[in-house]
Amino acid sequence: MPTPKGARPYGLLDMVGNVHEWTRSVHENYPYDPEDGREDLKASDTARRVVRGGCYDIRQVGSRCADRGAFGPLIKWPGTGFRVMVAPD
Repeated sequence: MPTPKGARPYGLLDMVGNVHEWTRSVHENYPYDPEDGREDLKASDTARRVVRGGCYDIRQVGSRCADRGAFGPLIKWPGTGFRVMVAPD
């Protein structure tokens, strides 16, 4: 696998390829519309949520930031995790 050529604008490196990142967004089809309920934090606990990025056990073609899928909260798969982040003030 090629090595990164440099940090992204926010100083980040190697953001893809460890695990699919489970997000808070409810899975809906494109085009993206933030008003269609996909960003509702009070959505059902059984709603399928978007997972993004690649994983250590998939083909290289799926190992990219734009890779997108969905899992329900009861799916247990070792290739899914989440990233903790803090938004600057």
